[in-house]
Order: sequence, then structure tokens, then C-alpha cells
Amino acid sequence: MEVGLDKPYVFKDIELKASELKFMPFQYEDVKKIDMIVYLKNFTVHCTNKNLLSVVFIIMQDIIGEKSLFENVNFVELAQMPLHEKDDIIYLYDLQNYIDHLNTNRGLKL
Repeated sequence: MEVGLDKPYVFKDIELKASELKFMPFQYEDVKKIDMIVYLKNFTVHCTNKNLLSVVFIIMQDIIGEKSLFENVNFVELAQMPLHEKDDIIYLYDLQNYIDHLNTNRGLKL
């Protein structure tokens, strides 16, 4: 997936592209599910929309599948994309690769 070339998800008044979403995971020892912050470019525009979190979950489900989402993701918080991105922010479309890497290092199998 290349940034900006994917079709947007359109839900009523929300339009998001999966390639424009990034996340930062929180790692805890001995925890099988991850907590994360998902960063959006226009979070300040959409932050009052009650459907925003549901839209992000639908996008995540499309990327990694319903089963993987249920088994591997515990908590999602939404935030504005920082002006100066840090190295530990990962494209959301790489979420499955990140989960696979974590599970391999933990000795788990999906």
C-alpha cells in the first residue's frame, strides 16, 4: 500500500485513508494484547464525531482481520498526528507485521 494511493473510507461525514493513519504501540511485559494510539491527520476536525473510533476499528479490521483484531488489540486511543513524527510511529497498514513480530518474539502462534 502506498501512501495516498488507496481509496478513502467514507462514512457519512468522515473520510479517512488507511495509508494516512499511523499508530504507536504501548508494550507491556507478559501482556498478549497491545494498547495503541492511532494518529490521524485531521483528528481535530473529526474529534467530536461519535463514529470516529468505530470507523478506525473498521479500517483496522479490514487491515488485519476481525479475529486478529480481537486477539491482539486491547485498547485504541485516537490523537492528532504530531507535527514532528517520531521514529516509533508505524503506518497502520503495517499493524499485522508488528503483531506477527511481537508474537514471534513471545513464542506465540496466531
